[in-house]
Amino acid sequence: MSRVDTLLSLAPARVACGDPEAVVCGVEPWDHARPGTLLFASAAPTPELVARAIEQRAAGLVVREDDLHPSWLPAAAEAGLVVLTVPGGGWEAALGRLRAALEQPSAEVIPFPDNDLRALTDAVSETLGATVILADARLDVLAHHVVDGTVTAEAREWILRRSAPESVRRLLPAGGLAELWSPGGFPALAGPRNRRWTVAVIRAGDAVTGAIWTFGADTLAWRDAPLRRAVGQAASYLTPRNTSGQTAAELLAAALTRDEPVGRIREAAGLPRRMQLTAFRPHSRDGARRLGELLRLETGQPIAVTRTGGRVYALTGAGVPLDGRAWSAQSAASEPFSDDLGQARADVDRLLDVVQRVGGPAAATVRDQRGLLVLGQLADLARQHPGVLDGPVRQLAGIDAARGTGYLATLRAYFGLRQDVQRTADRLRVHRNTVRYRLERIRELSGLDVTDPTTALVAHLQLRLEEVSGTAPVSGELKRA
Repeated sequence: MSRVDTLLSLAPARVACGDPEAVVCGVEPWDHARPGTLLFASAAPTPELVARAIEQRAAGLVVREDDLHPSWLPAAAEAGLVVLTVPGGGWEAALGRLRAALEQPSAEVIPFPDNDLRALTDAVSETLGATVILADARLDVLAHHVVDGTVTAEAREWILRRSAPESVRRLLPAGGLAELWSPGGFPALAGPRNRRWTVAVIRAGDAVTGAIWTFGADTLAWRDAPLRRAVGQAASYLTPRNTSGQTAAELLAAALTRDEPVGRIREAAGLPRRMQLTAFRPHSRDGARRLGELLRLETGQPIAVTRTGGRVYALTGAGVPLDGRAWSAQSAASEPFSDDLGQARADVDRLLDVVQRVGGPAAATVRDQRGLLVLGQLADLARQHPGVLDGPVRQLAGIDAARGTGYLATLRAYFGLRQDVQRTADRLRVHRNTVRYRLERIRELSGLDVTDPTTALVAHLQLRLEEVSGTAPVSGELKRA
């Protein structure tokens, strides 16, 4: 069981109606409604389907945002159903995360450790109530945890020898672990004496790097959820290693702080020649940790992920879509590159900073937001040469502060609306002659003549640089001329 508000911390969902503290006990498709369950609507709900959910005493519904409709929503609200909506573009990812949380046996997300394979194995074993062996692709034991009453003779021999015995190896298909991998779940092998062993294959890109073997766990559906999360976290450690023995995540963390070639990262993570760096700003520190895990788990592509300075950085092949909105974070993606990781990081960091200060898309790319990026670069130069911001704009800022006027507000509206007097008047809710009068007063007080193209360009740029730098003076509506 899990509370709805706990689920909202794991997926980009929102409550359209109902109690966010309501408890749900499971997840089912529409045609398997039962008391206390949360139902996924793969198609647009109808009043008849909602009535059936109410009759079966379901706890709530999960629908696409676009499928909310007054034909059924009031009835759901009146009956006390919790209705969660998720973005249509992130539907599959959101459902996967909601399902994983709901199918766990407790209300809280199990805090699998992310810094120690042995601790991770212990946590998985205790969660499943089963003996667990984490082995590499050669079936050599990396970590294990035994639960009394579940360990088999084969598992005990495996642990003692540190390498899988022949009785285990004979159970594998001709294609080995690679043939056992499936995106839909984890296969169970029939061992001696009808013992069933679950095998959760770990991959880095297309390369199999190991597996989590469980002995003695039953086959309840909720077992898949913690196993899937554990596989994602183990994958960050079992990436193919380069000659230095460092993982791709370790190499990326080092390369982001030092000017080092990216060839070793490319080799360790199995990345292509052309790459892309995406930076994320999560809304919390815990969000940064969780985001790193989700990126490794859900991308389905070769990837190197690291956290530094409150941000998460993901290095992928060029063109791999990583939209921060799917994980409740702002994101900025670089242009494709082959070698210059330092420039890519400078670009995404600067773009994230500018978007935060002046507004912009939650999922920005350098290609689409080149203008904002250039403004950020010019703002950096202005900080090194503060004299470039001196002049009429700062003079007007002083007049606004001293007299309670709003000349800068008029200038921002005028420049932002392409120097259109009528549109500026409409924005400020004044007569167009009032705008002309204010512009004339600006010229008299500061010498700023907006009819001169060069003077207007410089003034507009100075205003924008002040905004990007976070030092723009606050100026309200004009109180008096």
